[in-house]
Amino acid sequence: MALDHYAPCPCGSGKKLKFCKCVDNLQELEKIIKLMDGEQEVAAIERINKQLSKTPNTAWLLALKGELVLAQQDLPAFHDTANRFLKLKPDNPLALIMKSVLSSMEEEPPEVTARYLLEGISEAREGLPPLTLLAVRYLLQRLVAVEKPSLSGYWASLLAGLLAEKGPQEDSPLLDPALNLLAKASTLILADPADAGWKERLAEVHSLTRSFRFAQGEAKLRSILRDFPDAPGPLSHLLRAQLAQLDQSGAHATCLKLANHPDISAEERYYFTALGFEIEPKRTSLNVELFSHYYEVDSDDRISEVLADNAAAYCYTGEHFETARHFYASIVEDEVPAKRIYNIFDKPLRGGEDTQREIASTVATVVLFGKQTDKPARVYITAHRQSNYGKIVDDLLAIIQPIREMEKQIPADCTYLDYLQRPRWIAGTQQEPPNLDESSQALQEDFLALPFPVLGNLSPREAAKDESKRQPLMGLLYHLEGAQGLILNDGTVQGIYQELGIQRPAPACDLSEDNLRVTQILDLDRLPIDELNDEQISSLLFATMNYGASRAYYNASKNLLARDPSRLDPRLRVAAYSGFIAVEPTLEGKIEKSRGLIAALEAAGAETGRAVINLVSMLHSAGRMDDAQAEFSAAMQKYPSDPYLFSFMQYLMKAQGQGPMGEGPASMGGGTPGMDLTSRLLQNGISRSATRGEAEPTQSPAAGESKLWLPS
Repeated sequence: MALDHYAPCPCGSGKKLKFCKCVDNLQELEKIIKLMDGEQEVAAIERINKQLSKTPNTAWLLALKGELVLAQQDLPAFHDTANRFLKLKPDNPLALIMKSVLSSMEEEPPEVTARYLLEGISEAREGLPPLTLLAVRYLLQRLVAVEKPSLSGYWASLLAGLLAEKGPQEDSPLLDPALNLLAKASTLILADPADAGWKERLAEVHSLTRSFRFAQGEAKLRSILRDFPDAPGPLSHLLRAQLAQLDQSGAHATCLKLANHPDISAEERYYFTALGFEIEPKRTSLNVELFSHYYEVDSDDRISEVLADNAAAYCYTGEHFETARHFYASIVEDEVPAKRIYNIFDKPLRGGEDTQREIASTVATVVLFGKQTDKPARVYITAHRQSNYGKIVDDLLAIIQPIREMEKQIPADCTYLDYLQRPRWIAGTQQEPPNLDESSQALQEDFLALPFPVLGNLSPREAAKDESKRQPLMGLLYHLEGAQGLILNDGTVQGIYQELGIQRPAPACDLSEDNLRVTQILDLDRLPIDELNDEQISSLLFATMNYGASRAYYNASKNLLARDPSRLDPRLRVAAYSGFIAVEPTLEGKIEKSRGLIAALEAAGAETGRAVINLVSMLHSAGRMDDAQAEFSAAMQKYPSDPYLFSFMQYLMKAQGQGPMGEGPASMGGGTPGMDLTSRLLQNGISRSATRGEAEPTQSPAAGESKLWLPS
């Protein structure tokens, strides 16, 4: 395809190709663009390097090279190319965007990176350079690295807008259920009075912020606020500008002003209170105090022997142990990984005779470090003293028999969400997880009884009786609604409101419309799912998917799958089953729902191979080898042309011939089947024809056996 002479020049000047100096190199530019469009990046880079050896200061060549090497993660090459480009075009929009990427790579504060990026975007008159996408991704990664993901909402939304045609991106922070919904949506903008004296000046602010000039917009807003102190409308605009610039301390201060503003509604104050909890610089308001200590002890083996006989203690094993032993070593700044790790529960995990299903919850984690040449045996203990756990912790200390406290700074708190999601099993069952109804009930009771610093160390149940605690309590409840990584049954959050004697805010959506328009992000968790018609539940399902609202997604999926499938688009059932499988706590439950997913894929006319292999993997993990073989054989007979099944079969055959299995197809889910599964799947006699190059059976299958057939 011929180049469009009116497209923006890749040099980043903002001029069209027809009017830029690069028009002199149009033929060479066209050849390189063709290579890039054909995904021949290496060849394109080689051609660019060849041209740069002749003309080293050609801006468009450096611009294209920078984009290519960054996409290939060749960071040293990008660093060199970007610096050369910056010397040539220091004020060019693309140069500023390159500068933002260098800022991320050099680990400068994210607000510095954001400033460069906003300047570059605001100066890009003829469309954003392609490098903008990568620059935003690097900034978002940097926010995660410095533990400030709650500031990523504006930039994640910008990235989603830039990639709208490609659909939701797996690495978008908007899809991360660990990020509170409050941080994912644009902040609330408060309405101004009809006679507000700042309306004309605020129109100038709108013009500036629409063109990404947030620093200038903030200056205008501060001028307005000097003349109209604490006007809520301008304050809400200031908050949005500060978040776009990643000014965390400034945004938090503005949020607190709004949370305590007398001239806005109670619901608006509760919203800003909850948002303030989420963007708080050190995020301590909603933390739970821990009993965390690092002690010298006489013998780690002695402690291990006692805990091994403790029916309420669980010793970490396998991959979980390997990961955890390094994690805890980093906490105490020890180069040698932990020797053993135990979780201590509030009820016995084995030996129980009672048939009543009681939940055993984690009280403490005990991490043992062995004696070294220059260090004594040590133990790190982190425990909760909430509820009736004090005696359990005291009993643990009697077992540990600390000699002295080690001189290390140990984390002494955790988020309330970490506390609520601590490991739970059914007592006396050797690691059987509770079902969602049981875990939801346990989480509800834990939340209501948990003391919070922001409530003056009262529990929500106690704070509900104190009117002076109403605002922080409501902020906490709003925050809980936005915490979508906490999977609860539909009705659990409503139950918390009811037990506290508080009316839960009604959703702002118009339920008379089939196409739901969610204007307030927390409505994703508040909508009465049972009252929604089929079109509305469909709208809700896709909205929860786009915002990573896992709890609302799960409950919408559950409701949708209970409806008459003949009324629904099969693709909706595919999406719903996917949501179910993701949060199902038991392997048998995942297996059951995977069968439903395969049936839904068939009904939708979609490829089933990936789902079949995931199911086979789960069956293998559950020790159900015959079922695994039957599923795979039936799928190969039914869908012999499925590319994923065919690829996986080739992988199995290669593994059978070469010994230990390496990495198989991506996204296996549930673990990769081992050599025993390989042998079973191949036992029907697959061989490779030397003449035709296709797989064929070597013998007729016995009655009842499956015949595997691989297409050529």
